This record gives sequence, structure tokens and C-alpha cells, in this order.
Amino acid sequence: INSGLDLLRQLGEVFPWNISRDDVLLAFRSEKEHIVCNETKSRILNSTMQIDVKKKWSLKLMDLIAPYLFVLRPNLLSLIAKRMVDISFQHGFVPESATGFFLHSYTLINIFDNIEEGYRWEKLALVILDRFDAHSRYPKVKFYLTIFAATWKVPFQSSIVELQSCHRELLLVGDIEFAAFSSQRYIKYCIICGKSLIDVEKECAAISMEVSKLNQMNNTLGHMCIHMMVLELIGERSRDPFALYKGPISNCDDLLAYASDNGL
Repeated sequence: INSGLDLLRQLGEVFPWNISRDDVLLAFRSEKEHIVCNETKSRILNSTMQIDVKKKWSLKLMDLIAPYLFVLRPNLLSLIAKRMVDISFQHGFVPESATGFFLHSYTLINIFDNIEEGYRWEKLALVILDRFDAHSRYPKVKFYLTIFAATWKVPFQSSIVELQSCHRELLLVGDIEFAAFSSQRYIKYCIICGKSLIDVEKECAAISMEVSKLNQMNNTLGHMCIHMMVLELIGERSRDPFALYKGPISNCDDLLAYASDNGL
């Protein structure tokens, strides 16, 4: 994050490190919000502006550090997202603009409780990707749409189908990290919707093997917690879910040590 912010500073994009929720509220209220409507969609699709090289790289850097800010500096992420949106409207759109639009929607929903606006902004992120035929980025944005804004708009049962689709598409474009994320969320939604726990456990086992084969051990912690919970609910706590993994993790102590060593 620090390296990314330093590079952004060299490109003329300066962001303070310590941001409070009040700072985010002030930043959004100090400027007139872009109107989200059909005219905005048309503007995205028909824009012919050639973005400045520095602004283009600024958007790329913001896109790269966004996942880390999401966990470590969510308030700063809101300002980054707003800047990505502003650059896109003022200088031109690029595929990375979609990240700014999605993250902007996250701010609208989680800070301003504006679900309708947030949902529309996430839909606009997909419009940007369509415009640039950015197929490799599409599954990730669709995954975000499914687990955030769509949670408030569509039944969980529908989201289960979407998460299955997201998982397949993420694997196809080589985004194995988010494919693992999508499988975890899929299992959670199955439990919420009352799917047979016997069937859920079988899917947990299949996902455990997939995560191990893809070497996505950073996602093991969350998934193993869910798998052990399901085993306990079906009365099979004595079963060893770690037997499905090949590698350094063979029990709960190994799992906790791995999480501690990797800052998870």
C-alpha cells in the first residue's frame, strides 16, 4: 500500500494515510455527485476521450492496491474509489474504471445506506467492462455484484446460481484466488438457504481438494472453519477434514500457525 501511494503521489494523486468516516462524509458532500441515469450509461458507451498517460497509470495503481485497502484501510478506499470515478468522468474511461465504480457503490451502500444508488453504480461497472470487452475482469466484478449490492436486491437462492457461474468463469480467466473466494461464499449461501447439510459437506470436501490443488492456502482458514462447522452440525465431528489437503497443514494447530505466520 505504501509503495502504491508513493507512486501515486509522484503522478500527482495525493491521499492522506489516516482517514476517518467523517472525512469520507465530508469528501462526498463537498462535491456534487454524478447523476446515475441512462445519460451516464450513454456517456460511458459513447465517450471518445483519450485518457492522459499519467491518469491511466494512476487508475491502474489504484486498481492494484484496492484489494489491500479493502481490508486494511476501508475509509481510504472510499476516497480512492471516488477519485477513480472523477478521473474517469473528467479524462476518459478505461477498464480499471470499473473497479472505481464498483468500490464507489460499496461506499454508497455501507456508509450512506443508499442501496438503490449503490446497485446502479455496480451495474455501470459492468457497462464499462462491456464497452472495452474486458472479459478477464468481468467475472470478478460480477462476483462483487453478487455478494454486495445484489444481497439487498435478489433472493439468496438466485445468488447461489450466480456464485456457481462466477466460480467457473473465474477459473477460466485464471483468477484462482477469487475463484476460491467465490466457492467459500457459495457454501455459506447454501447453508443459509437450507440446502441439505450432507450435500453441503460433500461440496465442502470437493472445494477443499480444489483449494489444495490450486495452492490457495491463504483461503484455507475461512473454508476449513466452515467445513468443520458443517461436520459438527451433521454429527461427524470426528472426521478429519485436513486429510483432504496436501501440504504443510494437517491439523488445527498447523492451520493457526500458518494464519499467524502469513498475517491472516
